[in-house]
Amino acid sequence: MEEAVDLDVSRLPLRQQLFVSEFVECGNGTQAAIRAGYLASDAASRASKLLASPAIRAIVQARVEDKIEAVRATRDHVLQAFADIVEADATELTGYHRYCCRYCHGTIDKPTGGRARQFTPGEWIERREKHEARRQELIAAGRGDIGEFSVATPKVWYDKRREIDQDCPECFGLGVGEVVLQDTRYISRRARALLACVKETKDGIEVKTHSKEAALAVLARHHRLYDEGGTTVNVVLDAAELDAKFGAAMRVSQERMVQMRMERRAAREARSDDLQIGFATQTALVGVRVRGDSK
Repeated sequence: MEEAVDLDVSRLPLRQQLFVSEFVECGNGTQAAIRAGYLASDAASRASKLLASPAIRAIVQARVEDKIEAVRATRDHVLQAFADIVEADATELTGYHRYCCRYCHGTIDKPTGGRARQFTPGEWIERREKHEARRQELIAAGRGDIGEFSVATPKVWYDKRREIDQDCPECFGLGVGEVVLQDTRYISRRARALLACVKETKDGIEVKTHSKEAALAVLARHHRLYDEGGTTVNVVLDAAELDAKFGAAMRVSQERMVQMRMERRAAREARSDDLQIGFATQTALVGVRVRGDSK
């Protein structure tokens, strides 16, 4: 077993550090040497000598593997974001609720069979204050005194959370509808991915979401559920079958990503014992590229 190579790039001279960074970026030895500050006339031979160094080869290989890992992680992150959009529940953002009306639980008027309108405590106080303000206005104008607010305080206040009364003579058991906007501070990760923006306009609050159909199309193409043209589906499925097939494909993809991570971890452990394993082919390819650049 060969002696382990130090992967600390900071131990290399500055120009060699630059060469390593440029070579990992462009993959061309001659161009990397020029960008690192070596003379153009001597760049090809310099690159060949540098890439023949076991330390530099090992560092380059480690950098390339890290770059590949970063690309895979980015891809996985993007696919997960699209999956979150597809699987998000839009009712976490908005909904339409029906509540009991103001008369569902009001006091019954025996002569008519109707019901009194209910108020909240705040609304009742506002009614009383308006009456008192009107009273003072009439007194100041010399138009008499309408007296104190004499309506009895209700024993039961309006609470729209109560059940809709199916026998209500006003709403006929239908209640009243209301659009509800959820507090976005407490929505799930998937709902947050679905949400594009929330803004207040002159017409009210506007909620925009990302397209579930577009996200599903991206995932379907990634899992090859579409043909090469990307316009038709290879199989005829109803919605339930498509969801099942998509779920199975996502599980296979996740299992494959877990397996790839395990394999990469095992490769790193093996490299710590013998950094030269599997590098001979890459060295040969680099040598061919450098000789081609020197012509």
